[in-house]
Amino acid sequence: MKTFTYNDYIKCIHTLRLNAIFQFAEEGSEYILEENDISIKSNGIVKDILKKEKEMAKFINQFLRPTEKIKSENLMKYKIKYNALKYKSQKPDLLYKLKNEEIYFLVEQKAILDSTVVYQLLNYCIDIMYDWSKTKKTEQEAFYPIIVPIIVYTGGKKYNFSKKPKEKTISNYVFENYKIDIKYNLIDISKLSDKYFLKLHSLFGYAMFIAKSKNKEELKEHIKIVIEKNENKKDLIYIKNIILERFNNLLEDANIKEILEKI
Repeated sequence: MKTFTYNDYIKCIHTLRLNAIFQFAEEGSEYILEENDISIKSNGIVKDILKKEKEMAKFINQFLRPTEKIKSENLMKYKIKYNALKYKSQKPDLLYKLKNEEIYFLVEQKAILDSTVVYQLLNYCIDIMYDWSKTKKTEQEAFYPIIVPIIVYTGGKKYNFSKKPKEKTISNYVFENYKIDIKYNLIDISKLSDKYFLKLHSLFGYAMFIAKSKNKEELKEHIKIVIEKNENKKDLIYIKNIILERFNNLLEDANIKEILEKI
């Protein structure tokens, strides 16, 4: 499990010209979005699913595998009260905190390749640390928080960015200790099989199974399989609403819509 700690925060704020870095992270790149691109249409689906504490707890336990399982009742959505960043306008997709513990889970979905993703994560992590420093006493004996940054990549193209940005930074022995070093947890759905997601028996697993569809025909087939596999009425209704919201214009087959409406 990759984490961002207070020591990383201190190192960053003393090393970077932060305003310039944050502006760069916000600018990002321009993309041409194809109307029928399923991977693009799936953008936001992770937030739709994991905004439920129960599903977020399952997600953490299944993908990060903490030594002690996280219970949904111990998770709370967290909203940053103080904004340290003069230029930042975006917010992370999801931010959770463990109740009574200074441990944060930061989740960001990416459906398109973005070379600034590392700086976006760094941006968010520093925001969280700054917020914590304004609301908690930072005395010498204080226990500093831990942030667990997570990227869920649902794009169709190969994820080709290093999970260790430090290794991709130019080498200079004089300034070697000043490299930006932020580690993050990557969940690349293209690397995991369809069977794996179905075996999770979670809304996230079913949603990722659908998001892995390569074309409209496969999308229809995956939706049928999810409906057959899941007997939980509430889950099916939740999935149906997400499918109709995200993929409605791709579902030309009247039979699929008919099945969905019967749920």
